[in-house]
Amino acid sequence: MPTVRARYAAYPALLMTAVGRACSDPAEKLIRRSKNWLDCQSYLPPDATAALILQYDGVIEDLPTLLISFRLYPKGGGAYELHQQAYAVVPQRGGGKIRIAQPSAATDAKMRKLILKSGGVPF
Repeated sequence: MPTVRARYAAYPALLMTAVGRACSDPAEKLIRRSKNWLDCQSYLPPDATAALILQYDGVIEDLPTLLISFRLYPKGGGAYELHQQAYAVVPQRGGGKIRIAQPSAATDAKMRKLILKSGGVPF
C-alpha cells in the first residue's frame, strides 16, 4: 500500500487527538487498535460503493469501506515514525476481504498538512 511517512521528535498527541476528532461523521467509525494505532473507517458514496462491488466481486450484505490508518512506531530517544495509509476494504463473495489502494494527491496533501501542523516532518 502507498504510505505517507513522517518523523516526530516525541509522541504526537496532537495528531492522534486530531484524527479522533476528525473521524466523527455518522458514516465514520474510529477504531482504536492501540495507543499507537488509529483507523478511521467510513462508508463510500453509492457510486463508488457499487463500482467496487462490481469490479472486485464484492457483496452487498457487507459494503466496502474506506480505511485511513495512522500507525506510530517508537524510535530511539522518544521519537516516533508515522505510517499513514488509505485503502478501500472490499468483502468478497467467497469470504475474506481485499484491500485496494486508493491513491489521491488531494488526500496526500491534506495528510501532509496535518502532519506539519502536528509537528511532524514528512519524508
